[in-house]
Amino acid sequence: MPSWLQDNKKSGEKMKRMRWLTVAFMMWASVVMAGFFPADDENLQYTGRIDFSDKKAPVLSWPGTLIKTKFAGTSLKVKMKGDGAKDKKGKPIGPMYNVFIDGDLKNAHVFGVEQEGEHLYTVAEGLEDKTHDVLITKRGGGKTPFLGLELDDGAKLQDPGKRPKIKMEVFGDSISVGLGSDRKRGGEHSREATDNFQAYGAIVARNIGAEYHCTAKSGIGLIKSWWPTIMPQYYDRLCSSSLEGSGEAWNFSKWTADLVIINIFQNDSWTRKGTTKEEGVSAYVDFVKKIRGHYPESRIVCVLGSMDASKGKWAGFVKNAVQQLNDSGDKKVYSYIFKVQTGYTHPNSKVHAKMAQELTQFLTTLDMDITLTTPNSNSLLRK
Repeated sequence: MPSWLQDNKKSGEKMKRMRWLTVAFMMWASVVMAGFFPADDENLQYTGRIDFSDKKAPVLSWPGTLIKTKFAGTSLKVKMKGDGAKDKKGKPIGPMYNVFIDGDLKNAHVFGVEQEGEHLYTVAEGLEDKTHDVLITKRGGGKTPFLGLELDDGAKLQDPGKRPKIKMEVFGDSISVGLGSDRKRGGEHSREATDNFQAYGAIVARNIGAEYHCTAKSGIGLIKSWWPTIMPQYYDRLCSSSLEGSGEAWNFSKWTADLVIINIFQNDSWTRKGTTKEEGVSAYVDFVKKIRGHYPESRIVCVLGSMDASKGKWAGFVKNAVQQLNDSGDKKVYSYIFKVQTGYTHPNSKVHAKMAQELTQFLTTLDMDITLTTPNSNSLLRK
């Protein structure tokens, strides 16, 4: 074959390969990119202590952390990165999430990040082709890199709107986490039954229209926990998986609470029964002063309950600590002991609702500009 003919043949084959590569790339781009919106999209609104070291994969770890947005279209998928962790029996133990569409707070799509590596979780299909509100909330513990959302081809994310004016933070233990709140899905101490969205603090935040942070961990105490780290060593961590002296500290200047709820001492009551009044009151006063150092103008409400510690000396420690702080000049610290009691059992969703009703009503007596939201199935302010 003449050399010129060989050259023409090679050139034709090269052009053919280029055309196929171009078509393949366009097909890949339409599948991978057209309906996908990465975690750093400007229309994704985050709330909570979140590690944004990698803006394309922010790490969600604290219970109650949430993401809001609006989207157009008929379907929604959430992309997360899991580590495939399992317990000794081989059961997945990855973090679990709620997804609420169009404000339907009774019907969450619940999924667990159970697979290793990057994975898309389908949370809605067959929706009406219009603009929808979406709220993603973290039910309990564990950490997950969030990677983004996938929509219908051609669909868009939209600005979810302004943030609430009031900022509210809860510091607490398993009660505040919401351990055992969702008994319909599992036993009291199970991952499935833990849902911070149903916990009293989250409900109170919805009742008063507040932006909500939950800095809480099951088993933690103020003086003694079920492990070495106590709340004064833990409350300022960026990630909930951090222990004493490890992990990055949270930057309090990024977010200043107007209202703080502290619900601590339940685990101390089990692990340090011999605590004296002087020890209990002193530890509590010191911790409140730590919070005050970060939030000079906030109202701090020191509560206890709904388990058995609220009936004993520990409730007295809380009241005495608050009185001592008031006497020393800090008049924006208050105490409230929950009336509803559950003994040694963690509160379920109904008890959390009663706790939220009690605390919401107490907050209306304080010198705060609180406007209650319109009662709905989750505010539980109706008599």
